[in-house]
Amino acid sequence: MSNQLTTTNSQLPTYSEDGLNVILRETARANPLLRFKEGDFLIGEDKIELGREYIAHVLDWTRGWVRWEDGVIAETHMARVMDDTKLPTREELGHQDESQWEDGKDPVVFQNILPVEDVETGIALNSL
Repeated sequence: MSNQLTTTNSQLPTYSEDGLNVILRETARANPLLRFKEGDFLIGEDKIELGREYIAHVLDWTRGWVRWEDGVIAETHMARVMDDTKLPTREELGHQDESQWEDGKDPVVFQNILPVEDVETGIALNSL
């Protein structure tokens, strides 16, 4: 597919390009991660106070399977939601022998990544 701007019936512009998934994957790794853990929003280990505003880039919402090995991402099967890509099932990904799991935790987890932008600073983040 070419890098072309197309218009949907709702007149919202969208990009149609095979390389967008590669860009999303690399951006997801490069941007700081906004996450919710044990009742707090965090960027890294820094707590974010309630009331901070972010712009969510919902057209770039990505989800799928991530396999962790020694605390590092070893394999991914991620796709943008708007691309309506069929993802493999958990069973198709293997690594199901619980005796091989580190600390008894399944190394394959389903994750959602939503790019957001800090309204105050303009810094791009990924939320999980």
